Amino acid sequence: VAQGHHMILFGSKEEAVLLQEWEKEINNITNIAGKFYFAEELAVISHLDVMISMDSANMHLASLYNIPVVSIWGATHPYAGFYGWAQDKNNIVSIDLYCRPCSVFGNKPCYRGDHACMQNISQAMVMEKLTNILLQR
Repeated sequence: VAQGHHMILFGSKEEAVLLQEWEKEINNITNIAGKFYFAEELAVISHLDVMISMDSANMHLASLYNIPVVSIWGATHPYAGFYGWAQDKNNIVSIDLYCRPCSVFGNKPCYRGDHACMQNISQAMVMEKLTNILLQR
């Protein structure tokens, strides 16, 4: 986490154990996975500067509060109609591959077997989008 910034981790109760370990290991991180009711998580989301999310409900919830989202797309594709409402398309992180989207809902196995759509997304790609948003705020 960049100096001067704080990251809040969202996730399910099943993911909470892993996220708790990350919270212990990395400075400026707070894990709230499995600790709050839905309404409380919405309150936290409504105060974020930016959210990093895959194609998931959290992207859409942040969109409702006009929170910019760096959205990461692997097997799915924003053009399938599930992009966050009023989100800037410049904040999409994805790899152009002939096989994408291989799943409209992200629930099919990778027929290539290499998950290149996710494996080829670098931290630098995400950080570039995140930095651009933070510099504009």
